Amino acid sequence: MKTVPTSVRTLFDKGLSAQLGLTLAAGEDGLSNMIENPHPQKLGLALAGHLEGVLENRIQILGFSELGYLGTLTTDQASRALEAVLQRPVAALVVSGGQAPPPFVVRAAEHHHIPLFLSSATSNRLFDTLYAYLRHYLAPRESAHATLMDIFSLGVLLKGSSGIGKSECALELISRGHKLVADDYVILSLEADNTLYGTSGKDWVCGIMQVKGVGIVNVNNIFGITAWEKEKRVHLVIELVEPAEVPYAHELGMTKQTAVILGTPLPLIRMPVHKGRNIALIIEVAVKNHILTTLGHDDQQLFLQRQEERIQEKNHGRG
Repeated sequence: MKTVPTSVRTLFDKGLSAQLGLTLAAGEDGLSNMIENPHPQKLGLALAGHLEGVLENRIQILGFSELGYLGTLTTDQASRALEAVLQRPVAALVVSGGQAPPPFVVRAAEHHHIPLFLSSATSNRLFDTLYAYLRHYLAPRESAHATLMDIFSLGVLLKGSSGIGKSECALELISRGHKLVADDYVILSLEADNTLYGTSGKDWVCGIMQVKGVGIVNVNNIFGITAWEKEKRVHLVIELVEPAEVPYAHELGMTKQTAVILGTPLPLIRMPVHKGRNIALIIEVAVKNHILTTLGHDDQQLFLQRQEERIQEKNHGRG
């Protein structure tokens, strides 16, 4: 699945700029350039003419080895080597290690409208930090009308039609010691390691719920700071449905079901909401059962096996 491009302007994030000591030295007109891949590159061999290695719309790093190599050339040779690289779509240049770039690098960046950043961080730290940061920004996203909970350390996405009781169920789960991640509106993103994460998105809505008959509830103020978290990997989807929507075999859990989100399959449990049923308790049991299944303890399969053995014993006795 393709990533969602983000502009170079994203690098002006205050936390990232402070962490890497980033300052803009040239190419301000290119801040709208799009970054399409979270992996930064070191120009390395590209400056020696191996241009096939320069992948489009990435951040390119000029470290000690790159500037050292350019320093062995005449100014004209070094300028031509850099010009050949900048003929390709380069999102931005970052000079690492607190180095001062030669004037021709600054002029070339300005001429080609390519932002040139200076950083106090080493090339390795730049690579790792930028990758971790951009991996989040470039991740494919979609929103869901759902509630995301941390239940027994598993991210559980509660889905269901409006009014079926997702928020009330989440409130009961929070009172039982579990954590809220997002209520009613969940932003889901597919990270580069092909795992799905969910969040409420904006800091100002973190830990906020809307409960019918009560209004806006801040779970942090009522249940304490441990009652919510900002982001969680999604492991399981539980859909609350009307009883008539669940076939008998599904209600017994006899068939495995899957929800596909952003192209990623996740285990799905369609849970009928009967009047008077303690859904929060049943969700806890379902999550624990899912954990056991992932560890190889399939109670349903064991039950079916024992049932088959019992049938065979009876048939053998009749023979």
